[in-house]
Amino acid sequence: MAFQTTRHLRQGSQGKKPVTQAEALQFGLSSWGAKLDGSPVIQFDGVARPYRAVNRRLEDFYRTGLSARNTLSIYGGQENAAVYFSVTQLNAQSIVPGSGLQRTSLTLRGTATLGRFTVDAKANYVNELADDRARLSDSPGNANWTIAFLPPNVDPNTLKPGYTEEGTELQFSDNIYATNPWWVVNRFQSDDDKDRLIGALDVEYRLTDWLAIEGRTGLDWYTLRRRSVTPWGTAYRPGGDLSENEWRVLESNTDVLLKARHQLTTSLGRLDLNAYGGGSVRWRQTEMLGAFGSEFKVPGSSPSPTPAISRHSTTFPKSRSTRFTVPWR
Repeated sequence: MAFQTTRHLRQGSQGKKPVTQAEALQFGLSSWGAKLDGSPVIQFDGVARPYRAVNRRLEDFYRTGLSARNTLSIYGGQENAAVYFSVTQLNAQSIVPGSGLQRTSLTLRGTATLGRFTVDAKANYVNELADDRARLSDSPGNANWTIAFLPPNVDPNTLKPGYTEEGTELQFSDNIYATNPWWVVNRFQSDDDKDRLIGALDVEYRLTDWLAIEGRTGLDWYTLRRRSVTPWGTAYRPGGDLSENEWRVLESNTDVLLKARHQLTTSLGRLDLNAYGGGSVRWRQTEMLGAFGSEFKVPGSSPSPTPAISRHSTTFPKSRSTRFTVPWR
């Protein structure tokens, strides 16, 4: 059994170069060709190019990913109370062209001790915008997959801009599921917008120096809207498709605890007793609205394409749980 190392991979099959445009398309991602010798060889578009390794193939497609995070915080307080506020802005640029993430986070927290009461309150708001999330896993719509398996003698720049004059995907292989990476980054859409609010309140009241009652409640609410578009003219889905989904999720957790801590002095030494008991309630509600359409009525790359075939879905699940505990030690 013979193996080829990465150094010796080249487009072709069974030790042969493609000699026609049809063979170049047939051998699109096949890297079992003849030895690279620099001779002119027909490629997928009918153009003859040198049969040699292309340097910097990854650099020609990917870009340098940059990430910037800025935070402003304010803190103030006195002996029995304190307050904290911060705002954080994250701008992350993916190495995949056109992909990125922007996140803004606001945090406000206050603590105070008022006589027998101790209060801790916190709120956190986060907005997250994602542009053109890269598809992963299998090959359809996955630019990373194509770049990884592209034969070393095929320059990614020859696949630009990813589409033909008619506005359809520029195919470099007869495998319709091997998507042109430039078609993906220039025409596919995969965006989402998420708003999230998290709040928590903790109040403790000391009944005696060894007995206290504590109440805690927390809220987690978010909405997430996701849009995904496979453009008209894609080889594996010529009519294109569009999906819009929105999730609204609300969850709250509340518990009440009675806590005891007492020390006893015996002839054997000091004995620490700790015990607590209480109950909790958890409530969760999820709403999901979804719509899917395919076979766009108007060919081309429209920012708001209209599908000819569509369907929608709606779900409203709810759940609630209650728990009581009485541990001690």
